[in-house]
Amino acid sequence: MAMHPPDHNGPYSPAALAGQVAMSEAVSIWQSMTQATKDIYNVWRHPVKSSGYNRFISWYLLHTPHMPIYWGTLQRALGDPELIPAAIDDKIAAHTVIKTAHHSNKAAIVLDIDNGASVITTGIKADIRIPFACTIKNWQLFADVAGDIVIDVWGQTYANFPPVDGDSICAGHEPTLSGVNKNKDDAAVGFSTALLEGDVLRFNVDSVATVKRIHLSIGIEIT
Repeated sequence: MAMHPPDHNGPYSPAALAGQVAMSEAVSIWQSMTQATKDIYNVWRHPVKSSGYNRFISWYLLHTPHMPIYWGTLQRALGDPELIPAAIDDKIAAHTVIKTAHHSNKAAIVLDIDNGASVITTGIKADIRIPFACTIKNWQLFADVAGDIVIDVWGQTYANFPPVDGDSICAGHEPTLSGVNKNKDDAAVGFSTALLEGDVLRFNVDSVATVKRIHLSIGIEIT
């Protein structure tokens, strides 16, 4: 990285500007002191012919280093047309795109049931623990063939495990197939959508016909 300061060495040189900032800081600190603190400098014996104010200012400027202030343009190298601020902005913008693509807050709770050559049976099929607080946004259901199935989802806290039928989070809107091989609800209508970390979902097949294999995906957003 090459920094190109102004060519002159006058009162607006980088070093002079740094000195002005340091002087302003010193005066501000002196003004904020209590009288008792100022008296410490007032009784100093060196320099003899100096006020406490001047003694403090001299001490502050001597012991507080300040970097030169450059008002010139920062370039990556002499003659490089791309300025450093512009290059930094480009990198930040690129990183934002990558972050959005790789750090999405969207995920899915997935249930797969495969009963081989036989039609799926009714009853409890799986328990899934929720690892983080999230909100149910939608669901999709796919089957191997056109058929009928109703899958209820029960939810309960870890402390009150296991969930039972009365803990359904679907409110009569269970993921369902009726003579088709796929179905979805992009708004998860009727669902109790808020899930807490540690909650357990239990999946129960209420009724089924023809279907041997299904895939249920419940879309969520991590909160």
